[in-house]
Amino acid sequence: MGFLRIEGGTLKGRFIKFDDTGSVRPLTSLIRKAIFDTINIQNLTVVDLFAGTGIFGFEALSRGAKFVLFIEKQKSLCKNIRENLKNLGLENSADIICSESESALKKLSQQRFDLVFLDPPFNYEITQKLANSVLEISTWLTILRRRKGEDENYYCSLFNAKSVKIKHYADSTIFFFFTQKTQSPL
Repeated sequence: MGFLRIEGGTLKGRFIKFDDTGSVRPLTSLIRKAIFDTINIQNLTVVDLFAGTGIFGFEALSRGAKFVLFIEKQKSLCKNIRENLKNLGLENSADIICSESESALKKLSQQRFDLVFLDPPFNYEITQKLANSVLEISTWLTILRRRKGEDENYYCSLFNAKSVKIKHYADSTIFFFFTQKTQSPL
């Protein structure tokens, strides 16, 4: 069993647990802090796509997100997210879809969320179809984490955002794709 610490907000210092089988690559505290210090998450609705441990969604809830939808295909990780929501008293602020991401997005096509966070395995191919499905439900911002050194222009063309900010941390590149024409707060 692995543990991750929530870095900020009302749950700062609390831990979530997860099945540490080596099949997940948790978002590091450095990257989480950098993302949440960059954007204001207050009262936003969030999708944590390819949730894994769910640490991004838990951090978002701790920092004031109104609602988080976790999407994860591994049943053991879904079970961990559910248990962590209960242990932290967040059951009414979140939901979980335990399904493959692309099929879950099809079911959500009529819903809208302020922010979608994508952190698929580094070897997972991000296709135009997936990008379009994400853009269909994201009304303000899509954040994508990829391996540092990958073709940044490829991802920028897939998401075709009104405004893009790119930041590099350790082994990762973080893309902030703003879908509205308003000026980005970064």
